[in-house]
Amino acid sequence: MAEQNTPEYPPALELEKELTRKERQIEYLQTELRRYHNLMEELKQGMRPIGTIEEVKGDTALVRLSGGQAFQVSIPPEIRDRVGTNVDAVLSPTKGVIVDVIERIKDRSLLEYQVEKAPKVFYEDIVGLRKELLSLRQAIEWILDPGTRSRREQIIRDPRMLEEAGSVLLFGPPGTGKTYMAKAVAGTISNRGQNTSFLKIESYEIVSKWLGESAKNVKEIFKLARESAPTVLFIDEADAIGRARMEATTDAGRDVQGMLNQILTELGEGFHVNRNVAVVFATNYP
Repeated sequence: MAEQNTPEYPPALELEKELTRKERQIEYLQTELRRYHNLMEELKQGMRPIGTIEEVKGDTALVRLSGGQAFQVSIPPEIRDRVGTNVDAVLSPTKGVIVDVIERIKDRSLLEYQVEKAPKVFYEDIVGLRKELLSLRQAIEWILDPGTRSRREQIIRDPRMLEEAGSVLLFGPPGTGKTYMAKAVAGTISNRGQNTSFLKIESYEIVSKWLGESAKNVKEIFKLARESAPTVLFIDEADAIGRARMEATTDAGRDVQGMLNQILTELGEGFHVNRNVAVVFATNYP
């Protein structure tokens, strides 16, 4: 009689391990589901305005938004000990109560870490972009290099033209040398004896989900660039923040509009003069 083969089953220990793995996967997916559900609820509520607490009186506080509007709001008991003057507070959509307090731990310090003093990239390191590099140099080098500026002052007699901020838009597919060229300007001018900084900012670092915070981020970035001057300020993925001016009817639209207006003000459309700061925007789209 033929001998029947007994089917081989995995050991009980292996089955237990597999069951444990599946349970952990289920727990992870449930956690992710809750996280996305909470995110959807936040988005349904719209952008929550954020402002700075100027005064605290008992259970109320005076909060001023970046646009200048001030609101007298209530302070819930659960966050009362975290509320104080000069602290950023998140308001409810109706601007009647403080719903959270933003703990600022890294904003300024992380930006300062991104400042690169005298980068070791020079014009001779750029290959195949002779025409583009020359155009970039003509646009911004005179703002940073005293020698080049002196020669330009002999040609341009109108002092107002010399005080205009130097800003450039570079476009091209990723990996075509936009960042490298901008860094080479800072490196070469530093090599001439003018210690120049290079500050690269990604657009996602500017945009915030809190109403009014994006414009404040723009102001902080330009302030740091001026403090580190002479500076090449390189803002990548500019298409994510650059939009045409239009009438905003929603909180999100007003936040984008406020951010754009702040950028234009910092570039010199307002009262700022960006002497020794060259701004280079970059985008992957033509």
